[in-house]
Amino acid sequence: MKIVFIVGSYHPYFSAIGKCVFNLVKELEKEHEIIVISNMDVSKFPSEETYEMHKIIRVRSKSMQKRDKLIYKYVLANSILKKWCQIKLFTLRIIGALKIVFSKYSLQKDLINKYLQALSNIKNIDLIIPTCYPFESIIAAQKFKSLYDKNVQIKPFLFDKFRDSPTLHRSKINKKIKFRNHLNLEEKMIVESQKIHIVDSWIKHVDKYFINYKDKIINVEHPLIIDYYHPRVDKNANDSFINIIYTGVLDKKVRPPQLTLNTLSEVIRAENNIKVHFYILGNCGDIVNKYCSKHPDNITNYGQVESNKAVTTICKSDILLSIGNTDVTLIPSKIFEYMSSGKPVIHFYTSEDDRIIEMLDKYDLELCLKQVAEPNQEYINKIITFIRSMKGAEKSFDDVSKDFFEATPKFIANKIINRTNT
Repeated sequence: MKIVFIVGSYHPYFSAIGKCVFNLVKELEKEHEIIVISNMDVSKFPSEETYEMHKIIRVRSKSMQKRDKLIYKYVLANSILKKWCQIKLFTLRIIGALKIVFSKYSLQKDLINKYLQALSNIKNIDLIIPTCYPFESIIAAQKFKSLYDKNVQIKPFLFDKFRDSPTLHRSKINKKIKFRNHLNLEEKMIVESQKIHIVDSWIKHVDKYFINYKDKIINVEHPLIIDYYHPRVDKNANDSFINIIYTGVLDKKVRPPQLTLNTLSEVIRAENNIKVHFYILGNCGDIVNKYCSKHPDNITNYGQVESNKAVTTICKSDILLSIGNTDVTLIPSKIFEYMSSGKPVIHFYTSEDDRIIEMLDKYDLELCLKQVAEPNQEYINKIITFIRSMKGAEKSFDDVSKDFFEATPKFIANKIINRTNT
């Protein structure tokens, strides 16, 4: 069977969804021909390449290509040109936001067309698995079925929210105005698909608006429980320091780090042998860098790194740092990667309803704390005690995979291709 996935960021800079897709691809490519269409910077990477046992096709909309070029110029520019690039980038963002606001849907037509063009160049597709986010991948798959191949199967995999997205629509007013339009798009997606696979963040929405289609909708977990960390790398030889690592996205609206950083600052004042390493993307670099300046020997921001580098750093860590989402229906995929490592986890949450609390309680090597603006001494001491006692602790991957088997790629891949065995 020829299966085509459509995603946003993929190899070598995997998004959270890209990692989920890669894990499924690794499982499915054992028996099927797999192609992945991704939305990546085509000036940096080839438009087509073979990675492991599958083919990658990269596309990029015109507006995104303009932004990519400006970012590249900004990195190389002097101070005057940097200012010019900043103005141009800001202008592009404003134009992009206005297009979203004044269009019928919060979608990029150019990206839909790029995905569709890539699909039209692939022969004899049996199954398309578009992912959300971006929802544009689903529209492109539907158009391909309508225009080119009415027999192709479509089975979307929904991770991030579309109609209820906290960031996509640019404003609450725009989100409210387009409520019905986006709901209609979602219903059309369900009607025109063979099956829909959703993660937990979609359950309430589906139960409220699409209960009549429940037979077509399958709830699955993030396919991220995988032994990334085998064979194990050597332990960090410097035992005088405790290394805490955060990898992933930080976002001022969805996952703000301010309160966590403030707490870590207080912990470092009390326990100076702690080093905190951030490997991040998102819009919070300035916030993290402020604390790097306050504690130059203890907090470091490495910015965005390739996925393999992030895995290596996790292997060398003593403690993993998790920061909860403001929208607790969204489960950060990062937590599954953390648990796969078997390392102790400190999780700072914003709400008692955060499902990660329950998951980590099952995981066992955890400390879950509600974020506070002004941590008292008892709060700080609890963190220090956990860090000291958990240095060197580890849970075997066999135990993790047994406890969370529903999040293993093999289990989910079997569901996608209608197998019942695990």
